[in-house]
Amino acid sequence: MQSKNLNYGAMNMIADIRKAISSLYPQYEAEAVARMIAEDIFGFSLTDCLADRITLSVSQQAQLESVIRRLQSGEPVQYIIGSTVFCGHRFLVTPSVLIPRPETEDLVNLILCDVGDCSQQLDVCDAGTGSGCIAISLQKAMPQSRVTALDISQEALEVARRNAMENCSPVHFLQADMLSTTAMPDGPWDVIVSNPPYVMDCEKAAMSVQVKHYEPSAALFVPDDNALLYYAAIAQWGYTTLSPRGVIYCELNSSLATETEQLFRRYGFTQVSLHYDRYNKYRFIKCGR
Repeated sequence: MQSKNLNYGAMNMIADIRKAISSLYPQYEAEAVARMIAEDIFGFSLTDCLADRITLSVSQQAQLESVIRRLQSGEPVQYIIGSTVFCGHRFLVTPSVLIPRPETEDLVNLILCDVGDCSQQLDVCDAGTGSGCIAISLQKAMPQSRVTALDISQEALEVARRNAMENCSPVHFLQADMLSTTAMPDGPWDVIVSNPPYVMDCEKAAMSVQVKHYEPSAALFVPDDNALLYYAAIAQWGYTTLSPRGVIYCELNSSLATETEQLFRRYGFTQVSLHYDRYNKYRFIKCGR
């Protein structure tokens, strides 16, 4: 059975996909999703789509039907495609890992801006690496540095290792629980970076189906009564394992920015600052001793 509103003669694929998912996405997002499907799955250029000169084979029609059904169920387009682009590099993504966000690119750029001379040899640790996007992007930008990435999930580490191989990046991966500070690697670290779980359970209802029903909940959510538990663990571990001039960088919940800053100060960090993301929200914290 063909999806409603799809025309399988000569077609503007982007317009037709956008129409089929218009009730699920804002217009600008539906447009972006449609372009990703047309280009990354079917290999059609934007020019092809705008010229209305696409004709699908029988197998392509069936494939597009399947893709549309998955999109309409709420499955993220990145999982359907199987990859996404982050900091100019392509990363495999599966439901075992979070989909890298554009604002997390700002975290990488903040670190690189602070480092300045990317030819330095630094020891970097990415705690809670997920897909490996932060660790691999930093290593690619700072090829002389030694980058270690850890995660509690073996499935996530398998994805991250594949991404390191695909991107020819010699990141060292470890399985470790961030909440067990005695099991964390010793360092000394010049840079510790983390994008830990920080979405409170009470915020779940306002989130999209694509996120709360498909992305790994363990990498997203924290209890309302202990929302900063990962930051406390990072602060405790980081304070004892940073090099003398080492710095911690974390992504954070913008609604808890002040509380996160106060937490790091309680653990002894004196050089603490909050930083905006591209959407002008406090999204990152930088901490030095």
